Amino acid sequence: MSKAKRGAAHTVADLDIALRRLAPYELAADWDNVGLLAGKADWPAARVLVALDLTDAVADEAIAMNASAVVTYHPPIFKGLKNITDKSPGPTSRLPDLLASRVALLATHTALDAAVGGTNDLLLDAFDVVSRTPLEAEPRPSGYKLVVFAPAQELAGLRAALSAAGAGVIGAYSECAF
Repeated sequence: MSKAKRGAAHTVADLDIALRRLAPYELAADWDNVGLLAGKADWPAARVLVALDLTDAVADEAIAMNASAVVTYHPPIFKGLKNITDKSPGPTSRLPDLLASRVALLATHTALDAAVGGTNDLLLDAFDVVSRTPLEAEPRPSGYKLVVFAPAQELAGLRAALSAAGAGVIGAYSECAF
């Protein structure tokens, strides 16, 4: 028997499990930040607000409606935060207020994109697609950008010397310079 049928309250952990079923987190890009981003798994989850982004207006609405959680597509905590204050970088200055109100934050982003029936499938449904396969971005090559200033009459020789040393290769192109 489900918790709802037994009368027990759902928790943020239950919401997280439901989102994971809809958009398996292991499908998310390595660089992405999905799942439970702020709050506690054992907090009650009676009212949930869903939004594309966590803006100040969305945060205000969540607090006004006494939401237990906000589920966003884009993760509101993406890069490493050094603090959580009203001055913290991010899409909203209201993170401290949301946490003080015990509003959990969850995001689905690229996990929802890659899920069967997710964002990418919905977008492809608008076209007559024969086959669907995930698009994987090529990893960025590890390397360095070299900035050199030289007299105009020396550029051809410099480019040739750098190319001979292995510089200036981007994909199938060689002697790349500007």
